[in-house]
Amino acid sequence: MKQLLDLPTQPTAVFCYDDITTLGAYKATRAAGLQISRDISVAGFDYFFSSYLDPSLTTISQPMREMGEQAMKLLLDLVAPSRNNKKPAKAQIVIPGQLMIRESTSAPR
Repeated sequence: MKQLLDLPTQPTAVFCYDDITTLGAYKATRAAGLQISRDISVAGFDYFFSSYLDPSLTTISQPMREMGEQAMKLLLDLVAPSRNNKKPAKAQIVIPGQLMIRESTSAPR
């Protein structure tokens, strides 16, 4: 994040791939004297403690329970394909997340 903020033209927004990275982005943004949302938008992809950040983080919520259930079904089909007399399930399943817009993002300046 510090490298991005040191660019001649700073980004107007960043997307962090998890909450730990987001914490670093928040810290570096504040250390640079910038305000999240006003000066730069920050969004993330984890959801574990995003609502506890200040300002609260715009994030993608992952359906963890459904992801776990699907993973278990795939695993069982792989280790015991004859249990249902079917071939193993597809190796790729798409489970959509949900965009949760909060206070850390705004329109570009």
